[in-house]
Amino acid sequence: MATELHRLEVRLIRHEDLPGLVPAQLRLHTDVAVSAFGKAVQAAGQGDVYIRGRSPAGVYVEATDAGHAFLRDLPHVAMIVQPV
Repeated sequence: MATELHRLEVRLIRHEDLPGLVPAQLRLHTDVAVSAFGKAVQAAGQGDVYIRGRSPAGVYVEATDAGHAFLRDLPHVAMIVQPV
């Protein structure tokens, strides 16, 4: 039986945090958020979440149903957008 992966965009920057940020500040905030997100996924031992790339305010991932449930409960996540 094959495991189905869902392509998602995980936004790590909240919309209300964006006003007043210049592009360099947004990149810095996103870099810090992506690093913390990656460490949290790795520390949890999540083999159900695969980080595939960066988005303007977060990361693109592929996740199983269990990985998607994990992402919904992660405090680093501002919003999950699907499908990508």
